[in-house]
Amino acid sequence: MRNSLTSTAQQFRWSRIHGALHLGQVLCATTSQRDAPVRVFFKKQDDLSGSCGILAVGTALSILGVVKASAFENAPRRKHGSVSEIWSTLGDTYFSGIAVTDLYERLGSLELPIKLACALGKPAEVNAAVIHWLSAGGISIIAYENTRNHYKHYVLGIGLGGVQHGKVQTVDSILTIDSGAPEPMLSAYNGVMQRGAALPYQCDAKHRLKAHQWQYQTAHCDGVETVQLIGAIHIRIQQKA
Repeated sequence: MRNSLTSTAQQFRWSRIHGALHLGQVLCATTSQRDAPVRVFFKKQDDLSGSCGILAVGTALSILGVVKASAFENAPRRKHGSVSEIWSTLGDTYFSGIAVTDLYERLGSLELPIKLACALGKPAEVNAAVIHWLSAGGISIIAYENTRNHYKHYVLGIGLGGVQHGKVQTVDSILTIDSGAPEPMLSAYNGVMQRGAALPYQCDAKHRLKAHQWQYQTAHCDGVETVQLIGAIHIRIQQKA
């Protein structure tokens, strides 16, 4: 008779982040230009601005090695180069914010070595696109909407988490870098969107999430939001021919 311990499929949680990211007192990444990890751009959004979109762009492009963190920190004062071009194209949105379609079109107009893809439409379709991109090791700028007060916000998706049961792997978490929270320390992310198995305490129908929704929480911030994804932009380095 087979031993019940060996015949029972084991279950464990897993998480996966973008391969360039390194953990430390500040967030760093390995780029194609340098062998040693370099600091990733991160700036905390203030309460009066709508800068989450442009801040997510800066973090994404520094992870990919397209811009330096030190250069993006001085974007409004840069006169030449990629960062100056980015600020000229997006700087007017710092306080007003920007819609996903507009951000995608403006990023596409930049002469940068990147390729873009955009997901819009039903939240379930955006979910599928984001999980596909992050599963392939990419990063994505994600726009979400709070289902209660309809507050909208951009975060940067840099990884996934979930459950492995035998040979079956399920995604139930999106790992994010959020400019609305403090900078990640000894971690690659400061925000987590969760659903399904990640929320075992949601046992009553009143508080159960809809299939396309997520519960979102960030480091050092009280409260949990119920959110749905309303758009996403996938950014990757354009391969040389």
